Amino acid sequence: MFLLFPLTPLMYFAPSTWRKIADCFIGYWLILPSSLCDFMGVEFHITGDMICSSEPALIIMNHRTRLDWMFLWNALYKMDPWLLTTEKISLKKPLKHIPGAGWAMQCAAYLFLERNYKNDMHTISDMITYYKDLGRHYQILFFPEGTDRGERAAKRSDEFAIQHGLPIYNFVLHPRTTGFSYIIQLMRQS
Repeated sequence: MFLLFPLTPLMYFAPSTWRKIADCFIGYWLILPSSLCDFMGVEFHITGDMICSSEPALIIMNHRTRLDWMFLWNALYKMDPWLLTTEKISLKKPLKHIPGAGWAMQCAAYLFLERNYKNDMHTISDMITYYKDLGRHYQILFFPEGTDRGERAAKRSDEFAIQHGLPIYNFVLHPRTTGFSYIIQLMRQS
């Protein structure tokens, strides 16, 4: 992030160029943890549909741990390293205030959500429009559960299931579908 400071005027005079440079810097930085798998001899295989960096995509993941997105970086790196320059992550809004890391996530133009649809619909709309107006395709990582599976979140998910006559899940939470549906709708329009 500090390496980008001299380029700050581009944010105002050439926003598209600024975004492209910032995304490249951030993508190159993300190659470091991703390439450690190769360095340490960790092997894994990717199956299913591949993600293309030249097409928009909504990536859906279960949020089992607080570091799920780091596993995604390794998968994206293995599919196409350029995906590290075009992926955006939806995160809880308080994370943007973490010194250092929060600033870097803001610089990366990640999507910060309050997990309240009425408040988040404007943020989602603004960010999807921002990504579209830049003329580049982005892949957005979205956790439909809205949080990781901690004790409190699991209890709330179980209460929701009982209240609505749904099955109780042991390994995932019941997803929040309103924001997910809204993102899909906006991305299709773009």
